[in-house]
Amino acid sequence: MDAFQGYRVAAAVLVLSAMGVAQAEQAEKKTVEALYPNLASGSLTYAQPKALPDGVLLKAEGVEIKLAEIDNAITQQSPQVQAMIEKEKFYVLEQEAAG
Repeated sequence: MDAFQGYRVAAAVLVLSAMGVAQAEQAEKKTVEALYPNLASGSLTYAQPKALPDGVLLKAEGVEIKLAEIDNAITQQSPQVQAMIEKEKFYVLEQEAAG
């Protein structure tokens, strides 16, 4: 193997390594926006979905929001508003997370 071939092999290894790192980084960074485009409009856009205990919808630095809290926030609204946001629990979760 001459020097030129050695450089070509080294360059190919670097390119493949860089591609592997980029793919691994992208796989690790599955965000709400990447998985569900345009669902989030604020604080949860770059949240990374993970498995959580039953009833827990969000867990972040010192914050934990449960489904019961979202349901409670909805029931505190007027009946007209309840009817509108009952199917939009993600929106309510995002508002609670930002609040």
